[in-house]
Amino acid sequence: MADSEVQFPKGLRCSDGPEGSFVDIQIGIKKSEFIDWLNTQQGEWVNLDIKRSKEGNKPYARLNTYKRES
Repeated sequence: MADSEVQFPKGLRCSDGPEGSFVDIQIGIKKSEFIDWLNTQQGEWVNLDIKRSKEGNKPYARLNTYKRES
């Protein structure tokens, strides 16, 4: 898989918090799917970015594959 290919975590859903609350984004995790996906990732840490769709109305998570140059 190329580093530039976007990966979305399996078993993880993002949604806006209730209107008027202090919660910005809610995250739901389907444990079995998410654990299976995590186990396919390399390294000790898995970094995710929470972003918004181009229309700005729907949050989503994607794998952050940035690697700092040493």
